[in-house]
Amino acid sequence: GVLTSMAAFAPLLFATGTFGQILGAVPLVVITVLVISMIEVFLILPAHLSHEGYWSRWPLSSLQSLIASGVQHFRDRVLVPAAGWAIKRRYVTLLLAVVFLVLCGLLLYQNAVRFLFFPSIESDSVSANLTYPVGTPYNATEAGAELLRNAILRVNEAAGGTEIESLSMIVGGGLRLAGGPGGPGGVSQSSNRAQVILELADERVRQNSSAEIERLWRSEVGTIPGADSLQFASSFIGGSNMAYQLSHRDSDVLLRAVEDLKTRLSQVEALVQITDDFDLGKRQFDIELTPAGEAAGLTNLDISRQLRQSYFGEEIQRIQRNRNEVKVMVRFPTDERSSTRDFANSRIRLNDGTEVPLFTVARIDENRSFSSITRIDGRRVVEVNARIDSALRTPNQVIAEVDESVLPALMANYPWLAVREAGFAQEQAEDFAQLGLLAASSILLMYILLASQLRNYSMPFTVLSAIPFGAGGAIVGHWLLGFDLSFVSIFGIIALSGIVVNNSLVLTDLFLRLRAAGIEFEEAIREAVRGRFRAVFLTTATTALGLTPMLFEKSMQAQFLIPMAVSLATGTVFAAITTLFIVPSLIQIRRDIKSLFRMHEDTAELKKALRPAEEREVAFGADPMGESTS
Repeated sequence: GVLTSMAAFAPLLFATGTFGQILGAVPLVVITVLVISMIEVFLILPAHLSHEGYWSRWPLSSLQSLIASGVQHFRDRVLVPAAGWAIKRRYVTLLLAVVFLVLCGLLLYQNAVRFLFFPSIESDSVSANLTYPVGTPYNATEAGAELLRNAILRVNEAAGGTEIESLSMIVGGGLRLAGGPGGPGGVSQSSNRAQVILELADERVRQNSSAEIERLWRSEVGTIPGADSLQFASSFIGGSNMAYQLSHRDSDVLLRAVEDLKTRLSQVEALVQITDDFDLGKRQFDIELTPAGEAAGLTNLDISRQLRQSYFGEEIQRIQRNRNEVKVMVRFPTDERSSTRDFANSRIRLNDGTEVPLFTVARIDENRSFSSITRIDGRRVVEVNARIDSALRTPNQVIAEVDESVLPALMANYPWLAVREAGFAQEQAEDFAQLGLLAASSILLMYILLASQLRNYSMPFTVLSAIPFGAGGAIVGHWLLGFDLSFVSIFGIIALSGIVVNNSLVLTDLFLRLRAAGIEFEEAIREAVRGRFRAVFLTTATTALGLTPMLFEKSMQAQFLIPMAVSLATGTVFAAITTLFIVPSLIQIRRDIKSLFRMHEDTAELKKALRPAEEREVAFGADPMGESTS
């Protein structure tokens, strides 16, 4: 039993990616605790059991006796007869079990139980990050931040002033988390960025959730003129929910495709904050030498050097002042290098010492380059990100709609356009592929352990049959308690498999012992249910009751683990029903199948035994009375 629990958790030690980073320590802790529990059971518990006398005194002893008699009465008068009924009508029981699994699947298919890869966790803060084009002056960024601040103050006033505990505004940069991208934690400085951070009031005071406050704030702000992007965040786990990487051999076609995709995504329900990583840089002048300039003996290097000397300056001397060294630069006066008109009229010195206007020897084009260029496998890539409002639709629903309707139409309009999933969808696909492999490895390990101990290849399947019903119970539990199914819930289901297999194993083990002692088959099944009910009941009750307090915990740290507690608590309850009713029925069905095959084998052996006599009749003939002439 302990080894099967370890087998359920052991493959999770090799989980990587988001899944492994968040819950990678759990299997190590569980396996360690199971090893220590074995030491306690075999070395410490026997010393306690060797003490003589009562375990408790009155009134606790009376309470224990009362509960024990109640459990025994329920077992003998209700459970065992019900289990006997299920065994006699084993195929009806199996049909009901299959119907239960189908209904659990319908709960997922109809989104009665929604699946969110990351659980929706209430946050105590909301932030807005505003980004203008590179080179935007500080004053313009500050004006945009003021718009954000005034908008949330209006939202707070409409709610009676109960939503916000404090507000902070950073203009010319933003907070950077320690250990995140961009280096160590601190404040990143950039004149084109601003950030407004809200610390929300306690949940018991404010009227709206953090997600609703974010939605109201976004609606109140609307569109900020001139801004490149405006991103809000209110969840415990930030980042975009959906991202696509676009690539094309022609940069102009690629940029048109990006804008087209953003327009199409804006028409999809529940998609907000649609942005891309295509960032234009500062305004610049592209200068190209004309034939007249070449005829004058100028080169590109001459023009670039003279323009640098005029506007940036040329160092002509260094003066030592105490411990400091001062550079002396020669350049145009400030009033002659502060206007683009002055730049076009700049004087360029020729080889003979004369000067001519810049526009007579060079062509000047105003342009904007890219502040950053991303390449993957040598190809230019632009990533389009969008955030999914999970209160309206699940990420899987939105991604399915985009894959079925938006992307095919986009690729039809832009031949040779390559589109690849990135971000959340890519991480989810990788994590689920890994999770499926880990779950299969767990089941395979448990099967090997059970087959080696039971010395049978088919009986382990009966023991393992409790796993899907435990998973179905976890789904029903999420539906009854109003929680979304998440990858943390799936982790709980994998952990649940070790518990439910233990319950099924102890019942099957007792059944095999009774059969070895010569007890009749059906009687052995009923006695196994009777003898193992207390163990199954205690395992189920202690697990469910031990996890119940976590279901009512309100702290942010606990919210992330509650879905796993729901899977374990409710899954063990439904798995107990499976162990006491469905597993005995499957044992009986297994016997029916073996009997059917044995009957076919006996029939084949009978035909084989009769074949020589028939051949003799054909060889020697038979008289009309049916007696052999031989």
